[in-house]
Amino acid sequence: MAFMDQVRKTWMGTKNMGDNAALSGEIGERERQIEQLYAQLGRQYYETHGEEPEPELAPVVQQIDGALEELRDRKRLLQEKLGLTNCPQCGREVPMVNPYCSYCGCRLPQRKQTVCRVCGASLVEGALFCIACGERVPQQTQPPEPTQAQPQESCPRCGTVRKEGVRFCPTCGFDYESAARETDGEA
Repeated sequence: MAFMDQVRKTWMGTKNMGDNAALSGEIGERERQIEQLYAQLGRQYYETHGEEPEPELAPVVQQIDGALEELRDRKRLLQEKLGLTNCPQCGREVPMVNPYCSYCGCRLPQRKQTVCRVCGASLVEGALFCIACGERVPQQTQPPEPTQAQPQESCPRCGTVRKEGVRFCPTCGFDYESAARETDGEA
Protein backbone atom coordinates (compact mmCIF):
# COMPACT_ATOMS: atom_id res chain seq x y z
CA MET A 1 0.00 0.00 0.00
CA ALA A 2 2.78 2.37 0.81
CA PHE A 3 4.09 1.93 -2.71
CA MET A 4 0.73 2.80 -4.27
CA ASP A 5 0.33 5.84 -1.99
CA GLN A 6 3.74 7.04 -3.13
CA VAL A 7 2.79 6.60 -6.83
CA ARG A 8 -0.50 8.45 -6.24
CA LYS A 9 1.33 11.36 -4.51
CA THR A 10 3.88 11.55 -7.31
CA TRP A 11 1.18 11.56 -9.97
CA MET A 12 -0.80 14.26 -8.14
CA GLY A 13 2.38 16.33 -7.73
CA THR A 14 3.13 16.03 -11.45
CA LYS A 15 -0.43 17.06 -12.29
CA ASN A 16 -0.15 20.05 -9.95
CA MET A 17 3.19 21.01 -11.49
CA GLY A 18 1.56 21.14 -14.91
CA ASP A 19 -1.29 23.24 -13.57
CA ASN A 20 1.19 25.49 -11.78
CA ALA A 21 3.27 25.96 -14.94
CA ALA A 22 0.16 26.86 -16.96
CA LEU A 23 -0.90 29.35 -14.29
CA SER A 24 2.62 30.85 -14.20
CA GLY A 25 2.53 31.19 -17.98
CA GLU A 26 -0.79 33.03 -17.81
CA ILE A 27 0.57 35.36 -15.14
CA GLY A 28 3.68 36.11 -17.21
CA GLU A 29 1.60 36.83 -20.32
CA ARG A 30 -0.70 39.17 -18.40
CA GLU A 31 2.37 41.01 -16.96
CA ARG A 32 3.77 41.47 -20.49
CA GLN A 33 0.41 42.86 -21.68
CA ILE A 34 0.34 45.33 -18.78
CA GLU A 35 3.91 46.48 -19.56
CA GLN A 36 2.94 47.01 -23.20
CA LEU A 37 -0.05 49.08 -22.10
CA TYR A 38 2.17 51.16 -19.81
CA ALA A 39 4.53 51.76 -22.73
CA GLN A 40 1.61 52.73 -24.99
CA LEU A 41 0.30 55.11 -22.33
CA GLY A 42 3.74 56.67 -21.95
CA ARG A 43 4.13 57.16 -25.71
CA GLN A 44 0.67 58.75 -25.94
CA TYR A 45 1.46 61.04 -23.00
CA TYR A 46 4.80 62.05 -24.54
CA GLU A 47 3.24 62.77 -27.93
CA THR A 48 0.36 64.74 -26.36
CA HIS A 49 2.08 66.55 -23.48
CA GLY A 50 5.79 66.34 -24.36
CA GLU A 51 6.00 70.08 -25.03
CA GLU A 52 4.49 70.99 -21.63
CA PRO A 53 4.75 67.96 -19.31
CA GLU A 54 3.63 67.81 -15.70
CA PRO A 55 6.50 69.05 -13.48
CA GLU A 56 7.07 65.62 -11.94
CA LEU A 57 7.34 64.04 -15.42
CA ALA A 58 9.56 66.73 -16.97
CA PRO A 59 12.86 64.89 -16.19
CA VAL A 60 11.62 61.76 -17.96
CA VAL A 61 10.43 63.79 -20.95
CA GLN A 62 13.86 65.49 -21.11
CA GLN A 63 15.58 62.08 -21.06
CA ILE A 64 13.36 60.92 -23.92
CA ASP A 65 14.13 64.12 -25.88
CA GLY A 66 17.86 63.57 -25.38
CA ALA A 67 17.67 59.91 -26.36
CA LEU A 68 15.69 60.75 -29.51
CA GLU A 69 18.22 63.44 -30.50
CA GLU A 70 21.09 60.99 -29.96
CA LEU A 71 19.26 58.40 -32.04
CA ARG A 72 18.80 60.90 -34.90
CA ASP A 73 22.51 61.80 -34.74
CA ARG A 74 23.56 58.15 -34.84
CA LYS A 75 21.23 57.46 -37.77
CA ARG A 76 22.73 60.45 -39.63
CA LEU A 77 26.23 59.19 -38.85
CA LEU A 78 25.38 55.71 -40.14
CA GLN A 79 23.85 57.20 -43.29
CA GLU A 80 27.00 59.25 -43.91
CA LYS A 81 29.22 56.21 -43.35
CA LEU A 82 27.10 54.27 -45.83
CA GLY A 83 27.05 57.19 -48.28
CA LEU A 84 23.28 57.64 -48.04
CA THR A 85 20.95 60.60 -47.62
CA ASN A 86 17.19 61.18 -47.50
CA CYS A 87 15.40 62.70 -50.46
CA PRO A 88 14.06 66.14 -49.46
CA GLN A 89 10.83 65.48 -51.36
CA CYS A 90 9.80 61.86 -50.65
CA GLY A 91 12.07 61.14 -47.65
CA ARG A 92 13.38 57.82 -48.97
CA GLU A 93 16.99 56.81 -48.46
CA VAL A 94 19.17 57.13 -51.58
CA PRO A 95 22.93 57.21 -52.30
CA MET A 96 24.48 60.67 -51.78
CA VAL A 97 26.24 60.48 -55.12
CA ASN A 98 22.96 60.27 -57.07
CA PRO A 99 22.09 63.59 -58.68
CA TYR A 100 18.38 62.65 -58.61
CA CYS A 101 16.17 60.57 -56.31
CA SER A 102 15.60 57.15 -57.87
CA TYR A 103 12.08 57.02 -56.38
CA CYS A 104 10.52 60.41 -57.17
CA GLY A 105 13.04 62.08 -59.53
CA CYS A 106 13.67 65.08 -57.26
CA ARG A 107 17.06 66.77 -57.75
CA LEU A 108 19.19 65.96 -54.70
CA PRO A 109 21.46 68.51 -53.06
CA GLN A 110 25.02 67.53 -53.95
CA ARG A 111 27.82 67.57 -51.42
CA LYS A 112 31.46 67.28 -52.25
CA GLN A 113 32.42 63.86 -50.98
CA THR A 114 35.79 62.25 -50.56
CA VAL A 115 36.92 59.07 -48.87
CA CYS A 116 39.30 58.50 -45.97
CA ARG A 117 42.78 57.53 -47.14
CA VAL A 118 43.08 55.04 -44.24
CA CYS A 119 39.75 53.20 -44.03
CA GLY A 120 37.89 54.27 -47.19
CA ALA A 121 34.84 55.64 -45.34
CA SER A 122 32.96 58.53 -46.93
CA LEU A 123 33.96 61.96 -45.66
CA VAL A 124 31.64 64.93 -45.51
CA GLU A 125 32.84 68.19 -47.05
CA GLY A 126 34.90 70.18 -44.57
CA ALA A 127 35.47 67.26 -42.19
CA LEU A 128 38.69 67.50 -40.19
CA PHE A 129 38.59 63.88 -38.99
CA CYS A 130 37.21 60.61 -40.37
CA ILE A 131 34.05 59.61 -38.51
CA ALA A 132 34.87 55.91 -38.93
CA CYS A 133 38.52 55.65 -37.85
CA GLY A 134 39.40 59.09 -36.45
CA GLU A 135 42.21 59.74 -38.95
CA ARG A 136 42.95 63.42 -39.53
CA VAL A 137 41.79 64.50 -42.98
CA PRO A 138 44.57 66.30 -44.87
CA GLN A 139 43.41 69.78 -45.80
CA GLN A 140 43.33 70.49 -49.49
CA THR A 141 45.52 73.26 -50.75
CA GLN A 142 44.44 75.41 -53.62
CA PRO A 143 45.57 73.97 -56.96
CA PRO A 144 48.15 76.05 -58.75
CA GLU A 145 46.85 78.54 -61.26
CA PRO A 146 46.93 77.10 -64.76
CA THR A 147 49.86 78.31 -66.80
CA GLN A 148 50.13 78.77 -70.54
CA ALA A 149 51.96 75.44 -70.74
CA GLN A 150 49.17 73.69 -68.78
CA PRO A 151 45.71 74.87 -69.91
CA GLN A 152 42.77 73.32 -68.06
CA GLU A 153 39.46 72.58 -69.67
CA SER A 154 36.34 73.00 -67.54
CA CYS A 155 32.82 71.68 -67.84
CA PRO A 156 30.66 74.01 -69.95
CA ARG A 157 27.63 73.17 -67.83
CA CYS A 158 28.91 73.60 -64.25
CA GLY A 159 32.49 74.88 -64.51
CA THR A 160 34.22 71.94 -62.77
CA VAL A 161 37.80 71.48 -63.95
CA ARG A 162 38.02 68.47 -66.26
CA LYS A 163 40.65 65.90 -65.38
CA GLU A 164 42.60 64.35 -68.20
CA GLY A 165 41.05 61.17 -69.62
CA VAL A 166 37.66 61.67 -67.93
CA ARG A 167 34.60 61.34 -70.16
CA PHE A 168 31.88 62.54 -67.75
CA CYS A 169 31.90 65.54 -65.42
CA PRO A 170 31.91 64.18 -61.83
CA THR A 171 29.72 67.07 -60.67
CA CYS A 172 26.88 67.24 -63.21
CA GLY A 173 27.41 64.23 -65.50
CA PHE A 174 28.09 66.25 -68.67
CA ASP A 175 29.39 63.96 -71.46
CA TYR A 176 32.54 65.65 -72.83
CA GLU A 177 33.00 63.17 -75.69
CA SER A 178 29.44 63.45 -77.00
CA ALA A 179 29.72 67.23 -76.91
CA ALA A 180 33.06 67.05 -78.76
CA ARG A 181 31.57 64.76 -81.45
CA GLU A 182 28.61 67.12 -81.91
CA THR A 183 30.97 70.10 -82.20
CA ASP A 184 33.22 68.24 -84.71
CA GLY A 185 30.17 67.16 -86.73
CA GLU A 186 28.95 70.77 -86.98
CA ALA A 187 32.30 72.09 -88.23
